[in-house]
Amino acid sequence: MNWLKKLKKFDAPFLAHHPLCSSFKQDLLQIRGWKLCLGCAISYPLAIVVMIASIWYPYGDWEWYKLAIWGIPLGLVQLTSTIGLTKWKSLKIFVKIILGIGIGFTVLAVLKLPFPLPIRMLVLIFCTQLASIPAALRTKNIKKKCEKCPYEARWDCCPGYINTRQNTGILHDLPIMPAGRKSVKFELSNGESVELPVPLE
Repeated sequence: MNWLKKLKKFDAPFLAHHPLCSSFKQDLLQIRGWKLCLGCAISYPLAIVVMIASIWYPYGDWEWYKLAIWGIPLGLVQLTSTIGLTKWKSLKIFVKIILGIGIGFTVLAVLKLPFPLPIRMLVLIFCTQLASIPAALRTKNIKKKCEKCPYEARWDCCPGYINTRQNTGILHDLPIMPAGRKSVKFELSNGESVELPVPLE
């Protein structure tokens, strides 16, 4: 198994940032078998494009404060996702596009600050640390969602991490259903039914 194939399958959660199951299909972007975090796959490349495009487009001549006035509010749109207001994939994509533009403008604003380069770099590091707070909250929200799952956040044996590094080979009391896009109903021994998430195709 070469490193690319390994990253695509065995280490897939490294790029997905979410369990690879039907419960999180709205948070993932699937491209030719690759499962990527929707937010990261859209926002960061777009931010880079915004920064490079500033060479040719008028906003590249804006003062730092004008870039900040636009960039910071656009970046804060991400909070709608953090607090769970973006339930639909189309809305998530829209928010991540806005976030990418906001990141691009904010980074340009920091780079244009009227301070020596070391100070600007420190400000950029500080902004990066602030931006990591929503990421930490996202991890907490994922854990909370998984704890409500019938597999009880058992990431070592749940369908979200089957055939990946996180899977230890331990068997859960519940079966792992075939890969698909939608959860399936499963009847327990006591006659009750539960919705089981399935591994994503």
